[in-house]
Amino acid sequence: MNYYYYKNITLPKVISTSFFDDKDTIAFDLKSVYPVPSLLSLTRTNTFVRTPGVESVIIQDKVKFSSLTSYEFAIPSKNGIWTEFSSSLNTLTGKFTVGTKSVNVRVHANSPFRYNVVTKTVLGITYARLGVSMMNPILEDTITVTYN
Repeated sequence: MNYYYYKNITLPKVISTSFFDDKDTIAFDLKSVYPVPSLLSLTRTNTFVRTPGVESVIIQDKVKFSSLTSYEFAIPSKNGIWTEFSSSLNTLTGKFTVGTKSVNVRVHANSPFRYNVVTKTVLGITYARLGVSMMNPILEDTITVTYN
C-alpha cells in the first residue's frame, strides 16, 4: 500500500441521513474532496425511493462557487450502450443498456448544458461515458440525475 498516496485522500463527510419505509436519504459534504479554489460548497444527496411503481435512485448535487467556474460531471457504464430519448438545454433523458437490462436516466440542471458519449474498449471491456458540461461557467446550480 502506498502510504503517501492514501495519506492525502480526503473523505466526504456525511451531513444528514433519513430512513423511512418508502425512502432513504443520505447527504454528503464533498467540498473537501475537490481541490478547486473557487468551490464554496458541494452537497451531494443520494435518495433511494421505494414507492411501488416509481422506484428510483436520485443523485442531486448542489454546487456553489465564489467566482464563475466551469463545471462538468460524468456517468460511466461498463459494457453499457447509451440511447437518447430526448434533450433540451437543461434536461436529457435516455437509457443505458447492458445485455438485456436497461436503466432509465434523466439529467436536469438549472443551467444549460451540453453532453457527449464516448465509448472505449480496453482489454476487451467496453465502457460508455456520458459526459455533461455546463455551457457557460456558473456560480451555482442544482444538478439532479434520476435512475429508474
